[in-house]
Amino acid sequence: MKQVRCALAVGLILSMVACGGKQDEEKKEAIAIPVEVSAARLGPIDAAYRGTATLEAEDEATVNAKTAGVI
Repeated sequence: MKQVRCALAVGLILSMVACGGKQDEEKKEAIAIPVEVSAARLGPIDAAYRGTATLEAEDEATVNAKTAGVI
């Protein structure tokens, strides 16, 4: 009896996960951003911008070596 309950619980959890995944995919498809596409071509530049600014990354990563030495 305990095995049956465990199997039913696992089946219920798996079905909830499977259904939840489809909803997430549908939400991602609904968020579409319209874009304009054109072929690249040579020609004069219509507009330009020059300026200075301080740039900051959105994310960063720290990289450390596991062993010391020369590669």
